[in-house]
Amino acid sequence: MQLKTTKGIQVTQKRTWKVGAAALLAAALVACGEEGAPKISSDEIDAIMALAGKLEPLAVEDDKIVGEPIEEEEGDFRYTYETHDVVENIESVLYLGLNDDVIWPGSMILGAMAHSFVYDPVTLPRAPITLSVSLELSSTGDSITEVVRDPRLSTVRQGISDLLAEAVTEDTSVPAKVDFLYEEVFSQSQMDLFFGTDLSYGAGSLQTQFDFESTVEKTRIVAKYQQVYFTIDMDTPRNASAFFPSNTDPEELAEAIPEGSNPLYVAGVSYGLMAIMTIESNFSSREVRTALKAAYEAGVADLELEFDSKDREVLEDSTIKIIVYGGSTQNLDRISGGFEGFMDIVSASHEFTPESPGVPLAYKFRHVRDNTLALVTLTSQYTLVRPLRIKQRVQITVDRFVTVGADDEGPDNTIEMDDFRVYVDAFNRFSTSEPLSPITNGRQEVYGFHTGGDISMREGTVWFAVGSTPYIVTFNTEIYDFDLAELHFSGTSREWDGGGPFDSDPDHGSNKTPYNLQGEFFLDGGSEHHFNINGSDASHDVYFNIELLD
Repeated sequence: MQLKTTKGIQVTQKRTWKVGAAALLAAALVACGEEGAPKISSDEIDAIMALAGKLEPLAVEDDKIVGEPIEEEEGDFRYTYETHDVVENIESVLYLGLNDDVIWPGSMILGAMAHSFVYDPVTLPRAPITLSVSLELSSTGDSITEVVRDPRLSTVRQGISDLLAEAVTEDTSVPAKVDFLYEEVFSQSQMDLFFGTDLSYGAGSLQTQFDFESTVEKTRIVAKYQQVYFTIDMDTPRNASAFFPSNTDPEELAEAIPEGSNPLYVAGVSYGLMAIMTIESNFSSREVRTALKAAYEAGVADLELEFDSKDREVLEDSTIKIIVYGGSTQNLDRISGGFEGFMDIVSASHEFTPESPGVPLAYKFRHVRDNTLALVTLTSQYTLVRPLRIKQRVQITVDRFVTVGADDEGPDNTIEMDDFRVYVDAFNRFSTSEPLSPITNGRQEVYGFHTGGDISMREGTVWFAVGSTPYIVTFNTEIYDFDLAELHFSGTSREWDGGGPFDSDPDHGSNKTPYNLQGEFFLDGGSEHHFNINGSDASHDVYFNIELLD
């Protein structure tokens, strides 16, 4: 019995299409009864898939601000609070250690609840599939493809094992595709968006890492470190009928893939290592993100001991929790949390070798009906906090004076110092083409020692500044560019023997060369700076520290 195609009806009203498809299936069942053994045609499968439909995104991708932003000033910052409604349609979904018994290369699921990450497997017999691994290198073995004739979980697992045994030799070494991302988060749904999955279903209790209901102010940052070793992909079938053997029973197929079930298949799976980190800190978001970047770069370059002590302090004093999926040859299965655990991860091998136990990391779906990519929708509403520093307080503390020259014409050239003064002028600036805008009313005394007493000093003498107290300058960072701000330092000294037999005239010293610092260099050299005060009898280096106050 020759079945009639209903393709021409597809463009008419939905009700007409359903009647046509149902009539086609009924005719197919009659034909099967007449001929004995169940048979199915491409047109019949197309009709079933048309009724089953495709997974449509829940909404168009968008990130819109709800209502008007709210601004509040606190301390040196102005905070802008923006409520965001976000929709993201993702094509690569994370495993997170679950569903690997349902999601494997070539597996088929009903996608009607895919937006909720609920997958109902289709367990009908399948036509053979061809798998391949993305290891197209000279060190690869004889074959990078494998045909699985009866695709099921067990046979595909065996097929992958056979595929890797053929493709991977003892000489195979492939640079992993390494990715490191991090972001400050303010809600659980924003975490879901960052990772591209619903964390509530993942292994490892990721959903409980942060208490977003807490009223304690904390910086919360999530980070994902990923090494992708290879992907295993299924050859794209010609059409929907290529998924099923020719003796498939149409009634069983229609029952297994009913109307509106949105059938999908797993087109590819990525394998490798992934570490997910949650970081909670009393330090600012900027400080934590800067420390993460510095630590990652130091770990990758195997220079862990060389990155800034301030960055190390930030991470060591933060709460870092780590969940690892997969691992390399460097004992990542025994990783602890904290700063040391983070450094263990980023210092790990960045290559895939036969000893690298890569695990499934992410998968992508395509529609059974037409092989197009299926996108899973994630939605979130969260309040984004944008801090703007409107002023930056800079603390200056004079630490010590070191004698680098002494010539008092006496037997041992001892000099008697009775006066030290250090001054600063502070300036804001818009740009390098604009003039400096004074903050202070002329130069201000940062330190003064002028008590009438004296200090005996020789070359090499170190005198710590008695009674030194911090001096604070406040820069306007809302209007001006702090990197272009300037501090101009000057100083004076006096050496006087008080009418003694050697050089009874007072010797006044000053810094002959101005010592000017620009904002971007305030913390250079670990924040300590020095300049010289020089007279005819005495020369001193003045050491002082600069600190940025939060």
